[in-house]
This record gives sequence, structure tokens and C-alpha cells, in this order.
Amino acid sequence: MIIEVNGSKPGTSHKVDTESVTCTCQDFRFKRSNYSKESINRQCKHISKVFRDHPELAPVQVVDDSGVNSNLVDKDGISRYSRTLFSPYVKIVENIILKFPDVKRVVLCGEFERLLDRVDKLTFLVVCNSFQSLCSYIEQSLFPIVVSRSESKVEYLIDGYIPVEIIHTDEYGIYARSFFYNSSKEEVLRIQKICELVKYDLSLQGLKSGDEYLPLKSEEDLYKLIGEEYKKPYER
Repeated sequence: MIIEVNGSKPGTSHKVDTESVTCTCQDFRFKRSNYSKESINRQCKHISKVFRDHPELAPVQVVDDSGVNSNLVDKDGISRYSRTLFSPYVKIVENIILKFPDVKRVVLCGEFERLLDRVDKLTFLVVCNSFQSLCSYIEQSLFPIVVSRSESKVEYLIDGYIPVEIIHTDEYGIYARSFFYNSSKEEVLRIQKICELVKYDLSLQGLKSGDEYLPLKSEEDLYKLIGEEYKKPYER
């Protein structure tokens, strides 16, 4: 049976399917859908309300398996979710960052940029003069949950569940760092070895020749400087 439940915001509603124990709300889709139908942790507040109002529709047996959601956790211990959940937030966050007048450059990188089906978070690299002022501006604009905030990195939960990481860097380091975030470990090691052969040093801080960092206008520049054919993030 499909039952419509009012959402927390005026004029919104969500549909609860009592047979499959599902809900169309974001809390269920993002955090709870991998629990079994018998799990109390599968029940968002909308499903719980329906079962309170209609106990005859609730599962015969309900178990409490708090902390068990292994389907979301990969072998490396990191929780990942469908990239489709992140897609609407890319432009939202990027546009807010770009509206801040101090920002010179912003680059999206990481698992989303590599076109992976399951993603751990959205990672943005930013070049600006006042990173802390940018963070304050983002917090006043998007009202995120602040998970952590330091001099060069901030982690947010947007809308309470979308992990977003924003890292402060400079013009020399932004594309070197994006290369690291956009590449597999094997590709990073391969390119670092080639850099060593041509007397370059590649790190998160940039591509270094002797005592000087070389300006990179893109990741393509990095591959070109070491004589390698460029690979797009999803090819790495």
C-alpha cells in the first residue's frame, strides 16, 4: 500500500510503500535503504509514522541492528553512495563558491569527477586570499552542518547528509593536487616515477623543477611537460 505523508517543509510530501518499506524522502534513500525490511533502522520518520498510525501494515518482526549498514561501506572502510545523489549539489556548491569575490579558481575533483558509480564526497579545490572568509560565506549561504574546519580545509554536510570537502590551495598546487585526487594509486606512482626520470618532483604542493614550482594551467599541462599522453580522470 502506498501512503502519502506530509513532509517537514510546508507543501511537501513523501510516499511510503508499506510492502517494500520504502520512502521517497532523502533520509531513506541516502541513509536507510540498505537495511533489511525488518530493521528498525530502515524506518525514516515518515515510515515510522505510517506504522504507528497503521500497526497492521508494519513488518511482523522488527529488529534493531544499529550500526550495521555494511552495504554502504567498501573494503577500504569508506562509505560511498550513488553518484546521482550528489549530482544536483555540484552546481549549487560551485556557484556559491564562485559568487565569493575573493575566489580566483575552483576545481571539482575526486571520485565524482572520475565518474565512479559510488562516491564518498564532493571535493572542491579553491584558490583564494581569505579561505576563512569564504567558509563563513558558504555557511551563511547554505547553512551546512560543519563537520570540521581548519586553516586549509573544511568538511560539511549539505542538507544534513551530502558530504562536501573544500580545500584551500594556491595557483601552483591546484592542478597537481587535483591530479592526485583524480587518479588511482597506480597512476600516481607511474607519473611520479616519470617525473623523477625527467628531474621533476611532483607532490600535492605542485610540480617542482629544482627549487622552483612550475605553473600548471591544467592537468593536461602536467602530462605534456613530462611527455606523456593525457588521460582523463575516468581513464586513470
